[in-house]
Amino acid sequence: MKIRRIDIMSDLPELISGTNQFVERFLAKQLVTSSENRLQEIGEFLSVLEGFEAFVVVLDDRIVGAVGFVVTPYLWNPELIICEEMLFWCLDDAPPMTSLALIRHLERCAEERGADAIIMHAIDGVERRFSNFLTRRNYQPIQTTLVRKI
Repeated sequence: MKIRRIDIMSDLPELISGTNQFVERFLAKQLVTSSENRLQEIGEFLSVLEGFEAFVVVLDDRIVGAVGFVVTPYLWNPELIICEEMLFWCLDDAPPMTSLALIRHLERCAEERGADAIIMHAIDGVERRFSNFLTRRNYQPIQTTLVRKI
């Protein structure tokens, strides 16, 4: 298992496929696009977003997971620098340690970039298991997000 920086152009097909597989687990999947063109636009937007970085886990020449984050001053206290996760997924058949490897990598990156805190998001459908995993790593819940489609 190897973690490397995303190459948006060459990795895009696997990133779109992996994102779509992950989104299928969401209860609110109707809010997330599965359009390849839209996901490509999102990837291109993120690739030029100031402070954004993304990495993939590669196993046997195949991307099995990804993490992306932005390091920036915190909106509610600009004196704090936060590392906020923007994307995080693992394929269904990824090795069990893939999530842990991605989290450890994100935590190292946050520390190296001088972040004071890391904000992670637990999506419905995987939320309880992922929240428990993060809680064991000393993350504390601070917010619940509710969505009503109109």
